[in-house]
Amino acid sequence: MKTIFKILPAALTLAMAVCFNPARSQDCSTLAVSSVPNESRCMSTGYITVTATGGSGSYNYKVTGPVNTSYTSSNLITGLSAGNYTVTVKDIVTGCVRDQFNVIVTGTYTDPRFSLLKTDETCLGASNGTVTVTGLTGGRAPFVYTIISPSPMGVGTSNSTGVFTGLIGGEYAIQLRDSCGGIQTRRVTVNAYDWWIDAFTPSARIASVSRTAP
Repeated sequence: MKTIFKILPAALTLAMAVCFNPARSQDCSTLAVSSVPNESRCMSTGYITVTATGGSGSYNYKVTGPVNTSYTSSNLITGLSAGNYTVTVKDIVTGCVRDQFNVIVTGTYTDPRFSLLKTDETCLGASNGTVTVTGLTGGRAPFVYTIISPSPMGVGTSNSTGVFTGLIGGEYAIQLRDSCGGIQTRRVTVNAYDWWIDAFTPSARIASVSRTAP
């Protein structure tokens, strides 16, 4: 007597999946991940170097955290801001996936901030006003300070101290640029000397004083 077995299409599909799905036949427990994070010294300049072992040798990598990336074939993941990341490695041959949690990219960079102090001209035509940078916070040294347009004089003058002297009256724009490329601009007005003695009569002790319109 012959026995005939009928395999339904659904059962056949399941059997083929079990037999030929590499991820099911592969021992994923051998896949291991290690990572070396590096500081984000500027706004998003941190990076993580990932090493995967125990798999086929062909992997894709991604991170999830303050910055999320798509899978890439490079084990060097760049452009990361400071924070806590999960590193994911996928074996592209076996389909095995392994996560490494709590990979910390350090970094304390914040945008630079500053204020300006000024002194006004003290004599007519003296050109002795000053502008001084004060209250600097954040950023990363070295810093460069520049007088930019539409300031009344000295446009393009730069230094590392933030002190500008010999200025005529007018509104000045001072730009700060740090080593990370962070840029901030502040404005301040140096008042021109706007009054003088026209004449003085010693006997009457009365002086004639002129003042320009504000």
